[in-house]
Amino acid sequence: MQSVTMPIDLKVLMNHIYEYKKGVRRMVLFTFNKKYETFAVSKLKREDIDYIIQPIGNDRLNLFFGKRECLDAIRMMVTKPLCHLSPEEDFS
Repeated sequence: MQSVTMPIDLKVLMNHIYEYKKGVRRMVLFTFNKKYETFAVSKLKREDIDYIIQPIGNDRLNLFFGKRECLDAIRMMVTKPLCHLSPEEDFS
C-alpha cells in the first residue's frame, strides 16, 4: 500500500482551520498556490466557514476565512491586492 503525503500548503491550511474551529483565531489569512484552490474551497464549504479569495499573481492566492464580521471588514478595507496597499492603508 502506497501512502500519500499531503503538500505543506494543505497541512498549513488544515492547521489554520483547526485553530479557527477551536477559537484560537477569529480570522485567517492564508497565502497558497492556486492549484489547491478547489481543495481549499470545498473544505471550507464542508466546514461551513465563510471565506474570500483574492488572486495575487504568480499562481498564488490570498484566502481570508473566519467570522463573518471579520470578513466584512476585509471587504471594506482591502479593495486591491495587499501588495498594492499604501503604507497608510496597510497600517490601518
